[in-house]
Amino acid sequence: MIPRRKHKRQKKGVLRHRDDLVRLIGALNADGKRVLGYGALTKGNVVLQFCGFMSKDIAAIAEVNPDKFGAFTLGTHIPIVSEADARAMKPDYFLVLPWHFKDGIVFREKELLASGGKMFFPFPGIKIV
Repeated sequence: MIPRRKHKRQKKGVLRHRDDLVRLIGALNADGKRVLGYGALTKGNVVLQFCGFMSKDIAAIAEVNPDKFGAFTLGTHIPIVSEADARAMKPDYFLVLPWHFKDGIVFREKELLASGGKMFFPFPGIKIV
């Protein structure tokens, strides 16, 4: 059992992290930057819902699985599109939802990053690449 004091401290940390992510995406959108998601995974959808992101915040989610194209994220109603369609939207930033595959994604997307594209990973701390 987690002591009450430690639980409150963890809760504050989680809420602060959420607020930082919401502020970052809000600031990018306010600056006219286009933010898309990268990877339509269940754990990423939990983050989208917890932060309250909708399609006005994140225009679409790039996905590799064709079975998901044309669908929408549950609860947040963000369209899921192919990676090619996402690139055609010319995003300024990708919010990487499968953050646990960071090294592989950075390697896979080295061309995008070399051409000035940016990605950010929400965990364990917010990191822009």
